[in-house]
Amino acid sequence: MNCYRFFEILIFEVERAWAYAMQLKYECNDDELSRKKFHKMNKLRRALEHALHLEQIAKTHPRVDSTTKLEVQAYCAYIGATLGVESKQWKSAEELYKKGIAIYEKLTDVVDSEEMVALYEAR
Repeated sequence: MNCYRFFEILIFEVERAWAYAMQLKYECNDDELSRKKFHKMNKLRRALEHALHLEQIAKTHPRVDSTTKLEVQAYCAYIGATLGVESKQWKSAEELYKKGIAIYEKLTDVVDSEEMVALYEAR
């Protein structure tokens, strides 16, 4: 199994947990005592756990280039910020969003493709 396939599996795990949490957010309608709200928070924690695992692998694997490492760090910061917003930890969410924005700004300087620059600027 190559490195990129393993990355895809972890990204799918993060995205699956995040998407299910967003569905539960839509369904729970701000009911503080709803089990769906607790389940949503657990799914977001699981998404962050998978994202952190992805970031750890990206940092240590020798075949991962610096651009991919930066992309993974920004992605992990975004997932963490989403968890911070949902758990009403505003300060940590703000810091993580700023970290993600700073990383995407670095990426716009690194990449050569105009499409990628437009994508990073949109984030």
